[in-house]
Amino acid sequence: MFSRLTFFAAILLSMSSPVLAQDFAGDALSPQQFYNLGQALMRDGEPQGAANVADALLQRKSDDPAALILRAEAAIALGDFSGAARFARTAYYTQTSGVQKFAAARLVALAQSQLAQDSRAQLW
Repeated sequence: MFSRLTFFAAILLSMSSPVLAQDFAGDALSPQQFYNLGQALMRDGEPQGAANVADALLQRKSDDPAALILRAEAAIALGDFSGAARFARTAYYTQTSGVQKFAAARLVALAQSQLAQDSRAQLW
């Protein structure tokens, strides 16, 4: 399984378009496996690859809370704090689990604090 993930990660990282990643993933991986690939890319320090995976998942289903959180985490790692706040805020409002809502709120707060919007960060 690890070599398969490494193979798909290499292909995703070489792709310039998340749409291509979605088309490829639709044939090879289930959405859950694709999400797991995104998490593995984040763990391996490849936030752009994780962002591509999350974008592909979001094209499939725009309100996928797990993909939104993955995309917010990737945006934070890439220094896109306004994008991270937007993705995490959307994730917060699409979550049903209290634990996942808490994780999304923490990501919004982190992004807001990095944007020097301390009052907004405290609200989250």
